Amino acid sequence: MDMPLTLAQIPPEEIAMAPKLLLEVLESPSILPGTTFLINACGYENSERKMNDGCVYIGTHSKSPDEFANDIEVPEKEGGMGHKHLVIKYSIETKEYFLKDLGEGTGTFIRIDRPLALKQGHIISFGDSHMAISIRVGGKIQLKFLDGPKTDQTLYSPLMTVARLTRATER
Repeated sequence: MDMPLTLAQIPPEEIAMAPKLLLEVLESPSILPGTTFLINACGYENSERKMNDGCVYIGTHSKSPDEFANDIEVPEKEGGMGHKHLVIKYSIETKEYFLKDLGEGTGTFIRIDRPLALKQGHIISFGDSHMAISIRVGGKIQLKFLDGPKTDQTLYSPLMTVARLTRATER
């Protein structure tokens, strides 16, 4: 789903009925683990941005000359974070929250707990390795290591609906 970042106001009745999202810091060099951020349909509940647009911006930059740049500010010492790193947006249509990386910093990653269909351009990161997905004509998926111990190595796999990458067991 393409996530338009419009400045449409979220109606009060939608805010009252919509599910809430709770973000909890599990590990961070600069934010106390256990810190929580409560998000509702109009945005982060303690935001100083007060736009009521359904967007929650997270990044290292707290203020621009005219307004607050992020709802949740992450200190600069947090490695890999961009000034405007990511946005979480509520969809009135689907009643869900969507996450979008804004292209600054080293990327945004989520832990997946079910099979995920791989798409052209996906980047998979695990440990110190990062792989780019390229769907090739002729029924093969190309996995190319971008960084890590196997940098520049390319793997090919038969095209399938779901590819599973799992943790290897130690021997």
